[in-house]
Amino acid sequence: MFPLRIALILLLLATGTADAATLESLLAGSRPPGVVIEVVGLEDGLREGIPRLRETITRLRERFPELDVAVVSHGREQFALLEEASRFADVQQDMRELIEETGVNVHVCGANAERAGKGPEDFVAFVDVAAHGPRQIRDYEALGYVRLKLVLRQ
Repeated sequence: MFPLRIALILLLLATGTADAATLESLLAGSRPPGVVIEVVGLEDGLREGIPRLRETITRLRERFPELDVAVVSHGREQFALLEEASRFADVQQDMRELIEETGVNVHVCGANAERAGKGPEDFVAFVDVAAHGPRQIRDYEALGYVRLKLVLRQ
C-alpha cells in the first residue's frame, strides 16, 4: 500500500496537478531554492494582480532574503502585456516597476499567445515569452522551486 501511495504522489507531481503551496505554509517552513508564482485570470486581472504579486514577493523576501522568485502568467491576463494593448499602459508600467524593484523573472505563455495569433514580438520587451507556461512552471519545480498559485478575477 505504501509504495502505491508514493507512486500516486509522484504521478501527481509529474503531471503538475498537485496542489500549490499556500503562502502561509511556505512562510512557516524552511527556505526553498525558489518560488514560482503561477498567475491565471481574466484579461484585466493584472490590475489587481500586480499589487498582490508585490505583497507576496515582499512577504517572501522578508522571511527569506535573496529568495529567487519567478512569475508565470498563462491565462487571459497575459494579454495585458501585449505591446499593442495601450489601454493597459498602466498595468505594463506597474509590471515593469515590479520587475525592476524585485528582480523577478516574468514569463508569459507562448502557446496561449499563439492560439490568439500573437507571437513573442507582440509582447512588451521586459517579459519572457516561454514556449508553454505550464511547462515553464514544471521546469522551475524540477529545480526545487515551490509553486504558489495566484488566481485573479475568473
